Amino acid sequence: MTSTVDSPRPQGEISDPSSRLPPAFLDATAWKELRTGGDNNDIAAAWLRLQCALTRGVSQAVVVLGLGGQGPYSPAANWPEGTRPSPELIQLAEIGMAERRSIARRDEASACCYLAVPLVFDGQLHGVAALQIELQEQNQLSASLRLLEWGVGQLQVALQRQSNEQGDTLEQDLRRVLANAVACLESDSVAAASSVLVHRLQSEFGAARVMLGQFDGEQVRVTALSGASQVNLKANIVQQIAAAMTEAVDQSHTVRVPAAELERPVIQRAHEELTSGEGYPSMCTVVVRNEGLVTGALTLEREEAFEEEEALQLEQVAAICGPVLEMKRLNDRSLSAVAADRGRGLIQAFFGPRHAALKLTVLVLIALSLGLTLIQGEYRIRAPATLEGALERVVTAPFASYVSTASVRAGDRVAAGDRMAALEVKEVRLDLTRWLSQRAQSERQYLEAVARKERAATQIFKAQMDQADAQIELLYQQVARSQIAAPFAGLVVSGDLSRSIGEPVERGQVLFKLAPIDKYRIALNVDERDVSELEVGQSGELVLASRPGERLAFRVERITPVASASEGVNSFRIEAELLDSGVDLRPGMSGTGKIVVGERSLAWMWTHRMFQWMRLMIWRWMP
Repeated sequence: MTSTVDSPRPQGEISDPSSRLPPAFLDATAWKELRTGGDNNDIAAAWLRLQCALTRGVSQAVVVLGLGGQGPYSPAANWPEGTRPSPELIQLAEIGMAERRSIARRDEASACCYLAVPLVFDGQLHGVAALQIELQEQNQLSASLRLLEWGVGQLQVALQRQSNEQGDTLEQDLRRVLANAVACLESDSVAAASSVLVHRLQSEFGAARVMLGQFDGEQVRVTALSGASQVNLKANIVQQIAAAMTEAVDQSHTVRVPAAELERPVIQRAHEELTSGEGYPSMCTVVVRNEGLVTGALTLEREEAFEEEEALQLEQVAAICGPVLEMKRLNDRSLSAVAADRGRGLIQAFFGPRHAALKLTVLVLIALSLGLTLIQGEYRIRAPATLEGALERVVTAPFASYVSTASVRAGDRVAAGDRMAALEVKEVRLDLTRWLSQRAQSERQYLEAVARKERAATQIFKAQMDQADAQIELLYQQVARSQIAAPFAGLVVSGDLSRSIGEPVERGQVLFKLAPIDKYRIALNVDERDVSELEVGQSGELVLASRPGERLAFRVERITPVASASEGVNSFRIEAELLDSGVDLRPGMSGTGKIVVGERSLAWMWTHRMFQWMRLMIWRWMP
């Protein structure tokens, strides 16, 4: 179902803080083509690009041109470029040309509307401009029609300049409007842009006073006053001007005092009170918009009455400069204001009738956050681990000698009593022979002394015999200990004498290191950030690099109190008892161990490291 509506002026609307000037609206090429285009088609195309950038929700647009009053009429420009307008849009354009009036038609089923404004000047029909708009706001239709009517005026100016009928005067008007927009763009802030605009308009229109106000949704606040560096909001005249601006904004209509006889009647009580009191005899207030939304008002005062053409020029200035001022205002906001505006925009979008995808995303994020906070999981501390023998024993050289033979080396398994190596005993045997000979001699002398009944000699020779016996016993022990045997069944952890045959060894020198094969312990290097969570008796699991499919259970037995540094990281040695011996385990195997600490929320497990770092950094940088 479609319906045709009139074209009333749009009602005052609350400024959208998130609105901004469309980048396409600042296209320098389009503005240049509009001002200096080669033919009517180029001018129409440039104008259509700017108009669609300025109007919200445009999906299709067309400009139809022809010889004034004669035709034929044909499309001169389409938007988007390279597309063909829909039949509904062409039909409405034909109706607009036939009736020579602005038409707005709403399609209730598709929530689209179609706008058409004819190009009529010098009493002749030169074409029509038509737009297809996706409705987003309740008052968007009337605001967009008003903006299109103004834009068609601009197109008319450009086409008339091209035909040299009224080119000089109209071109000056257009350049003046564009110069005001450029001056605002070149300003550093919204305050500077507002001041530049009111002073330029004061000079161009011969006004005694020019004021610019910003609409906050309820009333207008005067932000710039010609001839004044600052605005005293409490001054009576400023309050009266603000009331007059609010009056025009509430009606979303230009107010002129005195008004023309045939002009549409509007409420102008506040304007009349100002002109009859402290103001000047003549006033003109135009509404400032950005993308169809009211953002403020512009008021001029002077002795002479404002003509309709001047009011139209002021509307053009407001339409061009409104987006620029709003862009400047948004850029001047503080970070807190930007965050607040974004937050309000998100809240409005979330609780509004549209943005289903945004709502779904927010709900999913909220549900995910609650789930991560409420769901508990098993928190485990991860650390590199090494497998060690529960008991390690070293085998040392019993005396200084030379390596004779070597039967085993690191990695070999040995049984209790198995020979591991042998030391050279040639010198020991020579010493043994010498002492045996010396004892025999002392024994013979002892017997002779006994036979002669020489008491003193007997005691001397007896002592020599005892000394020789002691030395002989020691040498026999060395010969026996020259055979290095395994003290128990286990695995040779370190020691390889196969390449040291004939080399000397000192007494007490470590030859082999032995570990049992039936009992192991685990050494874990835990980061200092996690050691506070550990306690003796906690359980865990070990996965070795050589056996990734097997989990070995262990229990924490000891936490060393001293940290060690490795690769720039401080860690504590944690010793744990291996509860599952498994099969084919060897000391020295490495892997990863995980110690079970307790239940924690998923959110805490994923974020506690970050919060620890943040607290440390804050403490470090605090005075």
